[in-house]
Amino acid sequence: MTVTTSSAITIASRFQPAHIVAGIWLWRRDRRGALFGPLLLAFGVLMAASIGGMLVAIGEGPAPIIVIMFSIAAICAALLAASTPALCLKRA
Repeated sequence: MTVTTSSAITIASRFQPAHIVAGIWLWRRDRRGALFGPLLLAFGVLMAASIGGMLVAIGEGPAPIIVIMFSIAAICAALLAASTPALCLKRA
C-alpha cells in the first residue's frame, strides 16, 4: 500500500478531534480519557518522530524544524511515561 501526502494528511486530520475529545475526557476524569489519552500520546510520539526522520532522510528540511519535531516527540514520550503508571494504578 502506497501512502501519498494527501492520504497522510487525511489520516492525521482524523486524529486531531480525537486528541481534543480525549483531553476533555481526561479533564472530566472519565475512564475513556484514561484509555484513549495514552494511545493518542503514543501516536503523537510516532508521528512526530517519523516526520522528523523523513526530514532528515530527504536532507532538505531546515534544522530548526527537525529539532522541533524531535523535541515534540520527546515531550510526548515523557508525558506518556509519566502518566501511564498513574493511570494504570488509579482505581476509579
